[in-house]
Amino acid sequence: MANREACEIYIEQEIESGLEDGKTPYQVGKELSDWVAKLFEVRIAPGTIQKRAERIKEPLKTNVVKKSNTVTNSAPYVPEEKSVTHPPTERGGARLITASLFRIF
Repeated sequence: MANREACEIYIEQEIESGLEDGKTPYQVGKELSDWVAKLFEVRIAPGTIQKRAERIKEPLKTNVVKKSNTVTNSAPYVPEEKSVTHPPTERGGARLITASLFRIF
């Protein structure tokens, strides 16, 4: 297990130093694949290391919007209680279901 952890740390460090030197993720993956095979006697595909380098190079893109420090004057959301009437069933009467029973979020 220690060998695996050492290999992972080595790969992370070499990716970061390779990217700092201005190498492309493709070049980093190609070189590191050969070095890992020699040093740790493990075969890792260059494409795997290349993808990892691309993830490290580009920051994670999310749809999260930063909250500002300003206070908004909007009222908090309060769900409305709605009732739904279904058509009559085979046995007779219609069913009346309220949305508040289901806690729809």
